[in-house]
Amino acid sequence: MVENRGSFYQSKIIGIENEVEKLQSEKIKLEKALKTDYKILNQTNLIEDINAIIGDREELNTQLAEVNIQIGNHEKVNTLKREIATLKGQRLALTQQKMDEFNSHEGYIEKLESKFHELSQIAYDILGSFNVEFETDVSDKKDSTTGRIKIKCTLPDDRSHGINYMKINLFDLTWFLTSLENAYGHQLELLIHDGSYSKSNPTVKAKILKYVNTSLVEIGKGQYFVTLNKDELLAADIDEFKKQGLVTVLLERTQDNKKRFFGFKLYE
Repeated sequence: MVENRGSFYQSKIIGIENEVEKLQSEKIKLEKALKTDYKILNQTNLIEDINAIIGDREELNTQLAEVNIQIGNHEKVNTLKREIATLKGQRLALTQQKMDEFNSHEGYIEKLESKFHELSQIAYDILGSFNVEFETDVSDKKDSTTGRIKIKCTLPDDRSHGINYMKINLFDLTWFLTSLENAYGHQLELLIHDGSYSKSNPTVKAKILKYVNTSLVEIGKGQYFVTLNKDELLAADIDEFKKQGLVTVLLERTQDNKKRFFGFKLYE
């Protein structure tokens, strides 16, 4: 397809150059005709010929002006083509530069993929997909994605609300934990999930929360906060988290309202 486009533009350029040659030739003829008229005007004293010669001269001048305009337009087209070619060359060079930069992080990208696989297996005992790609498809369209980094992660049956919500959490945790585990990572030391576990299976939530806690203890840094309703986890798992001191705040609707967020009932 690139060759077809090249042949097409090459034939267009040849056609334009031929047209310019014709116009230049016509320009030369007109200029010669003008010189001839000027000579006749200088050599004759015939009054009756003067007006005719002046009229012919004006017509030739008009034609010459039109030819000059057409030549100028062709020159503008050639200038624009040269500018377009220059910009395309710069785009290719910049795309290659960014792709080289992207490829330099190949090791870190592999660690991200591995972490997502590990989290998906812990949650659902399945191997999820995590792909990071550099878009190299060069296009002149306005919506071209050339040079963009595309990230796509999937879990089997992620059309389910619970699995889809968990997939988003696993995506966040992939970046969070991988960053903490690698010295050259982004050093993301804080992650908060507010209500994002609401749709997922209680058993799956507990597995992920326990894994994250174990990982942060082993790494020795990082904080992960989540908000959950009591009925979103099994009672046994809540008790285990309490014993480990992992429950920072436990809010309940008691008769004295002291365990509410503000320590009192905000609205009657």
